[in-house]
Amino acid sequence: RRRHGQGPTKPSAYQIEVWLQNFAPGSCTPIHRHSCEEVFVVLRGNGTLYLAAESHGKYPGTPQAYPIFGNSTFEIPVKQCTPGIIGSTCCNCDLPLTIMR
Repeated sequence: RRRHGQGPTKPSAYQIEVWLQNFAPGSCTPIHRHSCEEVFVVLRGNGTLYLAAESHGKYPGTPQAYPIFGNSTFEIPVKQCTPGIIGSTCCNCDLPLTIMR
C-alpha cells in the first residue's frame, strides 16, 4: 500500500520506485520530507542541493548548500527536510537526475 510522495506505508524491501526527473535551469523543488530514503544519480549538469540541518525536529534547521554535478550520487535520509534542489546552474542546460526510493 502506498500514498503519493510517501513511498511504502510499511517498512519493507517489497517496493522501489525509480524515475527520471529533469530540472530546468533555475527550477527548484518545494520544501518537503519523505518517510523513505531517496538516492539520486546526477546524469549531467550542475546544480545545488539544500538540506536542512537537524531536520528531525518539528522545524528544520538552517539549510546547507551542497554542489551536485554530473556522474555523482547523493542520498537523502528518511525524514530529512529538503528545502530544495536548485536546477542547473548553467543557463542553457537541464539537470537530469535518476531518483530511487
